[in-house]
Amino acid sequence: MATPSSLSTKSRRWFASGWVEVAGPLLALFLVVTGTRLWLVQNYTTRLPYVDQWDGEGVMVLKPWVEGHLRFQDLFVPHNEHRIFLTRVLALGLFSANGQWDGQLESAVNAALCGGFAVLMAGTLLGLFGRQWRLAIPLAVAVYGSLPFGWENTLNGFGSQNYFLIIFSLAAIWGMGLHRVKTWGWWVGLVGAGLACLSMGSGFLAAAVVLGLLGWRVGVERVRPGWNEGITAVVCAGIVAVGWLTRTVVPGHAILKTESPTAFFRAFCRFLAWPFYAQPWSLALMAAPLIILVAVSLRRSLTARERTGDQRVHLLLGVGA
Repeated sequence: MATPSSLSTKSRRWFASGWVEVAGPLLALFLVVTGTRLWLVQNYTTRLPYVDQWDGEGVMVLKPWVEGHLRFQDLFVPHNEHRIFLTRVLALGLFSANGQWDGQLESAVNAALCGGFAVLMAGTLLGLFGRQWRLAIPLAVAVYGSLPFGWENTLNGFGSQNYFLIIFSLAAIWGMGLHRVKTWGWWVGLVGAGLACLSMGSGFLAAAVVLGLLGWRVGVERVRPGWNEGITAVVCAGIVAVGWLTRTVVPGHAILKTESPTAFFRAFCRFLAWPFYAQPWSLALMAAPLIILVAVSLRRSLTARERTGDQRVHLLLGVGA
């Protein structure tokens, strides 16, 4: 079985010897994804703040900053159900550097964040799958990242929290899910898990995914848990507990929530069937790659005479979850 430590060694060798070979495709990926998003920003955005941006940034951060009474703890005050600390820090930094509040500038920075995430995703996959995929993986991620999915986040300057969430969730899953405790990758994952919680209210779910991966290894791949798995499990459980206990409930949003488990499941299926909302059964088609991956991995693990494990599968399962 490929252990987290062997993965760490493999990753170091790849970064040491292969970064030059993949630098070109990754740079092209960043330019393509960021460029397509910037095209949307140039043609369809305005410099004026939009909807929640007025109170989430203007009232809570920029006005107190200009008046000279902004406190550091004010950056952690919930915005609806979310603690958007990183988004507020970014808005404050751009305001200070630019000399004015500019929603279009924020949208342009968000476009770069989207391009950065595409590079991180492709680089992570290349580190696991190998340099022979140096063209196929960036190309696939470029197609995914360039299509105008999530266009509202692209056009809304007050949308960086969505990009921070996926960036740091990926870091948490990759770092804590695939590396041993005390390695540099594990610490990257721990920091990512913490910053994901400061991105959006659902950030603690990244740590929950890592717990799921640990359960997969123990229950499916028959890995005997040791101190490494124990420490990671305790840390992730602590992050999940803190995230849940510190969640914010907005009474006025009760009408937006489902009223029963059945209604929740129906809505869940509709969302995962996107863009085919009206046909929830399309969930099986849209999630087919993940379903097939789970089925094949279960079959391999249950029929193998020895313990099996593939870090590539672990990452894909984690991102899918």
